[in-house]
Amino acid sequence: MKKILWLGNFPASNRSVGDHAQVVAVQKWITDFLPEWEVERKDREETVRRLPSLFETVDDNDLVFIHSSGDFGTLDPIWHGVRKKIMTLPCRVVQLPVTVSYYPVSSRGPRLTLEGCARVLAEDKSFLDARRNVLLMAREPVSHRILEANFTCKSMMVPDFAFYLRPNFEYGERSGVLVVIRNDHEAALTSEMKKAMMAKLRARFDVVAKDVQVSQCDLTDSVRGQYIDSVLRHYPHFKAVVTDRMHAMIFATLTNTPCVAIDDRIPHKISGFRELLSSAVEFVSNSDQVPVAVEKVIEREYQHVDLKPFFSNLKEALLGV
Repeated sequence: MKKILWLGNFPASNRSVGDHAQVVAVQKWITDFLPEWEVERKDREETVRRLPSLFETVDDNDLVFIHSSGDFGTLDPIWHGVRKKIMTLPCRVVQLPVTVSYYPVSSRGPRLTLEGCARVLAEDKSFLDARRNVLLMAREPVSHRILEANFTCKSMMVPDFAFYLRPNFEYGERSGVLVVIRNDHEAALTSEMKKAMMAKLRARFDVVAKDVQVSQCDLTDSVRGQYIDSVLRHYPHFKAVVTDRMHAMIFATLTNTPCVAIDDRIPHKISGFRELLSSAVEFVSNSDQVPVAVEKVIEREYQHVDLKPFFSNLKEALLGV
């Protein structure tokens, strides 16, 4: 039986709707393109625990997927070390679409200096240039250019897998503006910035402020797909979305909802999509630009963005690693 070992998933207790949307989308893609492959999925904790034994049990015909994330490089040094150990498995290893960054910003763990980031990049270059069994996927053009400029292993640009989702429901009449702003370690806006932005928005628009990208329950296999669908259905009620969350931007795009996207703390995690989404999303670098940008996206004619063609030829690339 052909087998995919899908490692580094986030557990059901992780409340990020976007992370779970990736799971639903990758599962759908596997069903569509690799239906004959058996899939074994492990979260990050179980991956770390089981990794030593995988060197004894993995077959050279197996295919290993490392789950998507925003922390390739120096953003999460601990998991990046685990990622590199996975890449030494004696089989084909595919890093599903990631944000790539070697800057002194850390989402988890200690923050590195510029010199420390340069050292990690040099170490990764030495390591990855020798990995002929590895395919790296960057989820936006900026990250892909970093990969191409620094590594000789196989790489390609594949948008975040959440773009593979295909909402199938009727759109009603739209009104107001949905504001989805994060309140965690990736947030770039201070509380004062948020208050000032919200005051300006409320002076011009009917505003609903709700971080719908954080789930209200554990997203187990039995409820994950239905919950993702319910969140997607929330977006087309609004004339526009304002967000600093990458997956809120993606959900807006999937539902043909005009969007204003604000950079978060992770370099180019959001702005890196500009080349792909500029016809549907207005990208801004700070919250002061948001009110005018909202008026702009509401007034202009919306242009649908379809990134599905990126996923249609992936099978050949994956099996050719």
